Amino acid sequence: VFAVDSDSEHFGKVSYALNGDDGEFFDIQDDGTVILMKELDFEKKSSLRVNIRASDGGEPQLFDETILVVTVTDVNDNPPIFEICPLSAVVQEGIQPGQALLTVVLTDSDSEDNGGRFRLELAGEGADAFSFDTLMNLITTRQLFYTHREQYDLNVTAYDAQGLSTTCLLTIYVKQQSRHPPEIQPLLVMLNTLHGEFLGGPIGRVKAIDKDPSDMLRFSIVDTNTAGSPSQPKTSFSMHSARFFIDPATGDLTAQSDILPGLHRFNVSVTDGRYIVYAPVDVDVSNIDQDALDHSVSIRIKRLSAEKFIKSHMRRFYESLAHILGVPVTNVRILSIQNLYNNATHPNSISSPGHAIKHRHRRDQSLVDLDVLFTVSRGESRGYHRPSFVKQRIERSINELLTESGLEIVSLTSEVCRRDVCLRGECRDRLWLENVDLQTLYDVDGTSFVSPRHIRTFECICRQGYAGRHCDVSVNKCSKEQCAKHEARI
Repeated sequence: VFAVDSDSEHFGKVSYALNGDDGEFFDIQDDGTVILMKELDFEKKSSLRVNIRASDGGEPQLFDETILVVTVTDVNDNPPIFEICPLSAVVQEGIQPGQALLTVVLTDSDSEDNGGRFRLELAGEGADAFSFDTLMNLITTRQLFYTHREQYDLNVTAYDAQGLSTTCLLTIYVKQQSRHPPEIQPLLVMLNTLHGEFLGGPIGRVKAIDKDPSDMLRFSIVDTNTAGSPSQPKTSFSMHSARFFIDPATGDLTAQSDILPGLHRFNVSVTDGRYIVYAPVDVDVSNIDQDALDHSVSIRIKRLSAEKFIKSHMRRFYESLAHILGVPVTNVRILSIQNLYNNATHPNSISSPGHAIKHRHRRDQSLVDLDVLFTVSRGESRGYHRPSFVKQRIERSINELLTESGLEIVSLTSEVCRRDVCLRGECRDRLWLENVDLQTLYDVDGTSFVSPRHIRTFECICRQGYAGRHCDVSVNKCSKEQCAKHEARI
């Protein structure tokens, strides 16, 4: 860059300076030459902006500014990447040529001009029995027979438009012909996210069985609008299904971290190498906001695991609470459920006659209890019922709840603070949801429940001179003794 100043001598001497978010990438010399200081990467940032200021030698300095825009061009420095590697597929003997076995999904960090259209090549003994179509589906080119060969170990090499490549191992299993198609179970996932944030991870498992004992099953996600024939499923992905991944061998389903609240619906297929069957997957993502936490109530249920609750009691739990509280079933929402082991009281809670519905003590401390955190909305965007109201209504109808739900309630908690908790301070209730290492996942018979783990506790705001969890620790002389006339607290 070049700047001129009409003043003479030191008043007209021009100096340059850089600033802005991308200023760290550049430096500027006394003559206005801009120098690159850090390596640029098109895949990380394709355009940079830096502000250049030219100042004179006066006092105060006069200056002018301009913006330098640097456009980074892409070079082909990234090979294609297989979404799944190694690859595996299964096919049954006698299947006609053209059978689709799997779809290869590739990504490339380079621009479209360099990544471009991918090309796939097969190598290895028996590779001529297979090929890839234009949609990157692996298909058979001839009939295969189990008695001739049971397994093919091949290499798949993916090339981008400029010739960079990546190789992945492909194993193809040849099985005897099935008599029965697989049976696949639909999956409903209830995923609660803390403040709309999900860090990504497992959310459930799609389950399938096959009456043919020697069959090997393979799972895949297919488009919501799948309407093709069993031998030629559609291979395109909807925006919903692109946020999910399924393990081809186990059916384990995972979700990406950027999943948004709402209902995500897609289909999953399973094949034994001859038959292909489909099942729907519904992932209902709900946000737990601070208002919901502030109006939540905890119920602890005796001798019941989360798995059994989901399988046999969840629907009746919703209906019983809704009936007692006089609200529609849809107004009752479970925020979190978790198994509790070897604890006789609510986690981090303080038992008292005014804060819990008590039953006889458990004889076997090793049995699991269940803690259910829920909230009740008023409906029509009118917020939530107060926890005290919900607690009082349930306490008043506790016998009815026990009869209708078939559950044994250990405690009902809406708060843990009471007068004697903080001896010399103010008690405040706290409800923590752990969204990192303590995410809970319960998967039972086609229903999966995923939520953060919750901890209900308290915090003492101590008066001056006191500390400790219960404000029961004196920290200076003033907290123990009254000040004399000639003394003052400081």
